[in-house]
Amino acid sequence: MISYLRTVFSLDLRSLALLRILLATLILVQIWTLLPDAEALLSDSGVLPREKILGRDPWALSLYMVFKSGFQVRVLLLIHSVFAIGLLMGYKTRLCSVFSWLLLMSMHNRNPWMINGGDHLMLLLSFWIIFLPVHARASLDSLLSKQERPKSDSFFDAASVALILQICLVYWCTVILKSDPAWWNGSAVGITLECDQFVKPFGIFLRDLPALHAPLTYGTIFWEALGPVLLFIPIFNSWMRLGAIFGFTLFHTGLEFSMALGLFPMVCITAWLTLLPGNVWDRIAPLASLPLLAKARETLSRLDLNPGPLPKQPGVWIRVLLSALIIYIIMWNIRSINYDMGKKFLPREANAPALMLRIRQKWSMFSPGPPRKDGWYVMRGLQFNGNEIDLMTDGAPLTWEKPELVIDQFPHHHWRKYYSNLRKPRLRHLRRPLGDYLIRQWNESVDVGFQLREAELWYVMERTGDDEIAEPEPVRLWRRENINFRAS
Repeated sequence: MISYLRTVFSLDLRSLALLRILLATLILVQIWTLLPDAEALLSDSGVLPREKILGRDPWALSLYMVFKSGFQVRVLLLIHSVFAIGLLMGYKTRLCSVFSWLLLMSMHNRNPWMINGGDHLMLLLSFWIIFLPVHARASLDSLLSKQERPKSDSFFDAASVALILQICLVYWCTVILKSDPAWWNGSAVGITLECDQFVKPFGIFLRDLPALHAPLTYGTIFWEALGPVLLFIPIFNSWMRLGAIFGFTLFHTGLEFSMALGLFPMVCITAWLTLLPGNVWDRIAPLASLPLLAKARETLSRLDLNPGPLPKQPGVWIRVLLSALIIYIIMWNIRSINYDMGKKFLPREANAPALMLRIRQKWSMFSPGPPRKDGWYVMRGLQFNGNEIDLMTDGAPLTWEKPELVIDQFPHHHWRKYYSNLRKPRLRHLRRPLGDYLIRQWNESVDVGFQLREAELWYVMERTGDDEIAEPEPVRLWRRENINFRAS
């Protein structure tokens, strides 16, 4: 039994180094994506002042809550990027991994409505790597330390079990939650590609090929359910892993080219590359002896960058804690699928650890079925000179026509996710701060005659997946009249 577990749950130290490098890169991408919009999305002068979120969740701890101005938030983002760069380089790795996770969690807690499934999976990976030896290979810590490096590249521990199960749960849970008939009659992919708020040009190309919709739908269900099973086949396990890695990399590459899902596809590809077996690295190991790399290693050894002792592997109590967390995560996912059944094993009173560490999860991507409502946003502004403009198109003359590519309404996926949450009745309190922010930004940038005296936020809703084509239905989300702003 132990031999089987070691075979299927071991990770290669070189693959863990790759995880560290790719995950740190993705964290930097997220930080630099948000940097221009730090004031808008993470400060009191933006779309979500702190009074709108304080007290909402007592477990939502956030360093970003301490700061109110856009400048202060940008400074914190830059500090975050320093820790992410340290993680990327593998310098003082344990310290950098802890602070990278803590600051990422703080960012998510400051504005949880701009976060999608890919952002949350990135946070979970950031949590698990704290307990993994991601520093053991291809890091400054390992190059500069005088301690003896691990002789074996194979790593088996509670942390490796946790990471592999976490990856598998993402797919198994979403398959179980896909209960809509569209997934089982072959139409789900076609309906999903009708959603203009997600679709990219390649997705539009696929949408016009209906013969592919049923194979892609059934292929998605089949692969999400059975692809992870390959990891647990002990015979030719390395080849089985490679098959799973190749299949999911291809799957998520297709999603990346066809749909605007933020960092989700790239985070998933990063997670799967973590599972690369050792024989892959053994084949490319001769590259490490190239003269250029040898020269770089020699140069680094001369630098006075002593990182101190290498991070120690988790002790017995940490292993016990990780084992308990594995069971806890499995029960949480069971409860996310069937609450009545899951609450018998995990009552609400046991929610605190998941809420505090942000390891709670529900993998409901396009579940139970593809979205049946689609649309685009119009923010009508009436200027003092009598003209009507649309703030969603940078002040162009007002039109209710669908944009050529709806995803172009938003600079990046955080804005898209935030706007999509505005449609939910329980989040209607978010609408006015957004409208006030957009009005203020506009009025401060133009002369008095072009300022707004009235504004409305509309969602022009379309229904997808219906045989009969219905006319778009404009739904007003928010309105403000008698705006009396004047430039000083």
